[in-house]
Amino acid sequence: VTGVQTCALPISDLDTAVLLVDADLRARRVQHLFGLDGEAGLVEHLTQGTPLPELLVNPGVERLVLLPAGHLQVQHTAELLAARTLQHLVQELKTRYADRVVVVDLPPLLDTADALAFLPQVDSTLLVTEASRTTLADVERCTELLAPFPLMGTVLAPTGEAPRRGRRWWRR
Repeated sequence: VTGVQTCALPISDLDTAVLLVDADLRARRVQHLFGLDGEAGLVEHLTQGTPLPELLVNPGVERLVLLPAGHLQVQHTAELLAARTLQHLVQELKTRYADRVVVVDLPPLLDTADALAFLPQVDSTLLVTEASRTTLADVERCTELLAPFPLMGTVLAPTGEAPRRGRRWWRR
């Protein structure tokens, strides 16, 4: 959720329309943040062919449109995010909604293969780290994994959770 607060919402404040895609098909944090639990979304589009316009939601934030993760549970999320259907969706988002910045919220890079399955589809990547959770080793590993992809930068987002074991990288 901190990625959404750090990226998509401030962009929508700059008089730029934002299309926010919740592609964290396991946790569905963005969908939950906006109170859209149970709504159809990305999963229904990819697995059942539900038309995209039927799935887009204005969550009550000006210049922000959301594509929820969906309500169907799927087993193999990385495979779904690497499927040809998703490739077509990304092309549609880029052409049909060319007047908007498309922000895709993915699960944590080190937790699943989902983000790496999706990253070949994007134009650029922003690594969002959590202040009290991300260690220097985590950042180094993420940097290695993101090396083949265009990385626009890294954001240090605050979090209210207790630090994980390991050295916190912002206090080197």
